[in-house]
Amino acid sequence: MVRCFSVAFEGFLIKFFLEIGKIDKDKYIQNPRSVYIDALIRELRTYPQIERKYKGLVSDALRLWRECRHSYLHSDMYSYSELIDIEKAEAKVIEIFGAMEKLVDCKKLIQGESEISSS
Repeated sequence: MVRCFSVAFEGFLIKFFLEIGKIDKDKYIQNPRSVYIDALIRELRTYPQIERKYKGLVSDALRLWRECRHSYLHSDMYSYSELIDIEKAEAKVIEIFGAMEKLVDCKKLIQGESEISSS
């Protein structure tokens, strides 16, 4: 269950960075491996309004993405000892959804700021 949501989270992050203009769509289509999600997440620190509204979001998103990628996407799917019961798996899925929800809100903050700076 967590593996599926980890895949969705990674896809969400790619779509998020495409939509805020941090990934060039043409370059991504030519070479999807050229995207370094961890670097893109760290770049969110350049938006002070994100840290003001969601203190620690960048660090949490980076930790969660790395955990999803290394523990659930690129490992033996039956060796998730910390997710052995449904409650822990459910908590991890809720954490993923929570991060996605905050990032959707951040997208609005980022796009609002770019509209203000372009006026």
